Amino acid sequence: MTDQDASSHGQPPSWARRAVALCIDWALASAVSAGFFAFEPSATLAVFVLMRVLLTATLGSSFGQRVLAVGVRRLDGRVPSVLQALGRTLALCLIVPVGVTDRRDGRGLHEVWAGTVLVRLDAARTASRS
Repeated sequence: MTDQDASSHGQPPSWARRAVALCIDWALASAVSAGFFAFEPSATLAVFVLMRVLLTATLGSSFGQRVLAVGVRRLDGRVPSVLQALGRTLALCLIVPVGVTDRRDGRGLHEVWAGTVLVRLDAARTASRS
């Protein structure tokens, strides 16, 4: 897996798209936590992690990412494994790796560590129709 493999996935989603998707996922996790766990902060985090890992490993994107046409893929183009989704999500929860990027492909450290890349699903659909 090289940097060239990651850059072959086309134009990455904008940081705004990524941030809004994250906010949607956090709001959904907060709503579940408020409804079932009295909005306990650790429960909110647990719901967020569980939701992101399960959806990323099965569908290739979380709810917020899907709404904004963003997907997570392995460098070979497949949906991430459960371990990759878990590693990526736990690193995302550390916050620091997300903003640390000095790479031409625009991936944050959490994506590099997990061997994943964010892709624009709308661009992938358009390319497959051509």
